[in-house]
Amino acid sequence: DMDCRTPLWVAAANGHTETVKFLVSKGAHMEAADKNGNTPLMEAANWGNTDVVMHLVSRGAKVDAKANNGRTALDVATNEEIRCILTCGAKDWSKGLLKGAGVGDIPKCQQCLDKGANLEAGDIAGCTPLIMAAEGGHIETVKFLHSLGAKVEASDQYGCTALLHAASNDRKEVVAFMHSLGVRLDATTHYGRTPLWVAAGNGHKDTVMFLHSKGANPDVSDNEGSTALWWAAKCGRTEIVEFLVSKGATLDAKDDEGRTALAVAANPDIQSIITGTQSVRNAASSQFELREKSVIIGNLRAEVDDLTATIRQFEAAAAVAQAQSSRKETLLQEQRDQIDALGVEVATMKEDRELQRVRLQRMHYLDSESEVLQQKNATMEEMVTDLRAELAAKEQIVPSLTNILAIANTHGFPEWLKALPVDDTVRALFIKENVNEDAFEMLEESELKELGLTLGHRKLLARDVPMEQAMSPPWSKRCRRCCPATKA
Repeated sequence: DMDCRTPLWVAAANGHTETVKFLVSKGAHMEAADKNGNTPLMEAANWGNTDVVMHLVSRGAKVDAKANNGRTALDVATNEEIRCILTCGAKDWSKGLLKGAGVGDIPKCQQCLDKGANLEAGDIAGCTPLIMAAEGGHIETVKFLHSLGAKVEASDQYGCTALLHAASNDRKEVVAFMHSLGVRLDATTHYGRTPLWVAAGNGHKDTVMFLHSKGANPDVSDNEGSTALWWAAKCGRTEIVEFLVSKGATLDAKDDEGRTALAVAANPDIQSIITGTQSVRNAASSQFELREKSVIIGNLRAEVDDLTATIRQFEAAAAVAQAQSSRKETLLQEQRDQIDALGVEVATMKEDRELQRVRLQRMHYLDSESEVLQQKNATMEEMVTDLRAELAAKEQIVPSLTNILAIANTHGFPEWLKALPVDDTVRALFIKENVNEDAFEMLEESELKELGLTLGHRKLLARDVPMEQAMSPPWSKRCRRCCPATKA
């Protein structure tokens, strides 16, 4: 709870002995203290719960545990009986428990436990009540102590468990019970010795046979290298040696000094057993090796036969593959020939295409030349048409000028035209183009040039300059160059 009180603490404080026993048997922690450091034993002592105090002490609760204020269970005990249990009574009752367990006296064990004896208390050699009962072969006492929570794996100061003590004394029932509880059969002492090793040395055949049947290993060696067979041979245990040998125990295992079981065996019967077994094993080993070799040889032969068959299959497959390869090579050659023929055809087609391309180029060139000629013909036709038109126009002009000249010869030209130093053809052209005197004065120099006249001719017509000045060079030169009348 909030004060760190466990169910065992509460039951101890309230004096519920049976509940305390149940909780302890299920593994409840007897030293779990509340927030003030008070353990269940302190609470039971403080409230005068004698039976609870006695049970907790018998189960190994710490009598000298201190609370936060430094007080122990003895300091808070409320009656003399509890103080006696806490000081010396529990120790004395534990001795009684050891004696009762050693002789198989269950009532005495119960009485001592009720008086506060410690269930795990040990004697001078560290043997617990359960070890004492197992060593004596008291199976019921062993079961009784186990039911109260005694530790089956507890060992004495030499590392010997209850199982090893029972095996050492040929307590087969106890050994079987311990095995049923799941105790390790090959658990070793501080010297490396197993229950089977001890039972073999002591000549307990039934125990050895039982342990071996349950899986105990006979080849486990102690700290000096001796196995159960080695130890049984040294101790002269003929039946044990014979049994272990028959179960395949190692014959040539050596101790730290290099000695085998045969070397330490003083009994001739044991020597004979070991020697005979060794011979039989050697012979069996030889036969086994021969059988193994025969099997190996047979397997090798079978493998050789299989390999031979496989090789033949490979050879047949190779022949088929070679034939297929030949056919494929033939087909490939035919394909190569076909490819070569196709190459020739392709080359021929390329040449034909090239010729066609050249022809097409020539045709395009001829087409372009034809177009140029057509354009030239069209241009020539246009020029001929223009020339014909011009000729027709001139043919129209010539009759017109002739008519004008005929009329002028009859009626004469206008005075302003007569004043111009040009021939009658030019004067007739003026009349044809409807050029009068005013229009003539408005003509530009370029227009006068087209008529074969100059600015001097226009000045002469204006009559604002003398004839000599108007006809003076370069006017006279121009006049003589372009006017036939002046030249005359």
